[in-house]
Amino acid sequence: MRMSNRRFRLAWIPTWMLGLGAICLAGLPIARAQSGTILLSELPPPPVAIAELLKQADIRFCYGWQEKPSSMTMPSGRRLDALTVYKMKYDFRTQNRLQRRGSRQQMVTTIRLGRTGLTCGHVVWFRDLPNRETFWTNWLVLHELDHVRISSDPRHEKQFRKRLSENAVLVQQSGGSVSTFNGQSQQSAKGRVEAVFREITTLVDIRYKELDRLTDHGLRALPKDTTLDAILNGSP
Repeated sequence: MRMSNRRFRLAWIPTWMLGLGAICLAGLPIARAQSGTILLSELPPPPVAIAELLKQADIRFCYGWQEKPSSMTMPSGRRLDALTVYKMKYDFRTQNRLQRRGSRQQMVTTIRLGRTGLTCGHVVWFRDLPNRETFWTNWLVLHELDHVRISSDPRHEKQFRKRLSENAVLVQQSGGSVSTFNGQSQQSAKGRVEAVFREITTLVDIRYKELDRLTDHGLRALPKDTTLDAILNGSP
């Protein structure tokens, strides 16, 4: 019996992860004003609920043309005034065990998440620097933080672990060499983890879109008959 362990760190950035906070008509002059990072030390203490979110989520606030994380614009002549981009990563390892079944060999591969598991980072960008004194009550800031709440929901990692544990063992049969077995098993494991990962990010995508649909990208408040928790629970 031969065993081997391998570790992988993979990341995937969906192509349209964004929260649009406000709009203006295309064709207007684009001001290439000062750009930079908004440091938490430069802002007033946030409310308790936001402070808890900042502890839970990895967020970088920035502003200005040079700091824009992408060149994405919305259809129908809309232009971004704010943007939230999330980046999820996962860490997994595999353990291979080669065993014989009669005249044939089979490789049993067990998949496990690594120590960091599933992590999520965010860049929250503003076209113009919000007023620092009223930063935590700015409607555009609050809308983008709702996007952060969606993608940093700890239930995503729990679901990722659960789904992966349900499909954690791969058994492959072949008449090839051990190196061929290893290559096949690693490729299969990578594909299985990626499939589960895409389930999670697809769910986040849907909820990002739903928040923007209900608020017209932050131009209006959530309808009285729904809440952000309802969106997170998949029942807006």
